[in-house]
Amino acid sequence: MPGLRWRFFAFSVITSILLWYTPIRGFQFLSERPEGCLGYEGGRCLTDETDLCSNPQRGQCGFYRDCLEARFHCGPEGYPLGYGEKYCEKFSNARDTLSSAGQVWMLDTMQCLQRALVPEVTSELTQDLTALSDQQACDALKEKAFSSHPGCYVDSGVCTLGLSDWTHIVKIINFSTLFGSWDAVKQALETVEECLELYRYLLDHHNGTTTSGLIHVTTSN
Repeated sequence: MPGLRWRFFAFSVITSILLWYTPIRGFQFLSERPEGCLGYEGGRCLTDETDLCSNPQRGQCGFYRDCLEARFHCGPEGYPLGYGEKYCEKFSNARDTLSSAGQVWMLDTMQCLQRALVPEVTSELTQDLTALSDQQACDALKEKAFSSHPGCYVDSGVCTLGLSDWTHIVKIINFSTLFGSWDAVKQALETVEECLELYRYLLDHHNGTTTSGLIHVTTSN
């Protein structure tokens, strides 16, 4: 009987370890990633480029090069590489300069921006682009991408971040570039009550003043 109890205890421990180590993926040892598995999203193994393009991974920037650029061929100055990948990597590299809330905002925003463009890669709607020249298709992609920026930034909570985070964000990329234009900044922020403080902060910098008593920050592209 003691031996039986011991075997049952050992079986319970091993089962618990397996369930903890391989949630949602079944009973399998995963000390190494299975062959052909490029990553995980929600417990699901992403097995090929199609999975990565239809479900961009949080905190990653590969979607712009491997999916958008591979589809549109806009070149180094086009939106996928010249903006999307460029600033995705700049934010990733500067992650440690942001507060914990700022880092969550950054990750949420990065994923929101990529998910907004998934249909341009995977949907049958992209067939409409066959009637356009490569440059026209790239211009249409850029317009679609920038139209998603204000919603992603605001919905992810940029207006609720502190002054320190705003300052670091402006050092990484100026807000008119972030939103696509100064008009887009105004449209996104001036009508949202919780964004009024951020709007005044940006307005000061846009006008080259410090009327709100905030320290001037030199922006960079």
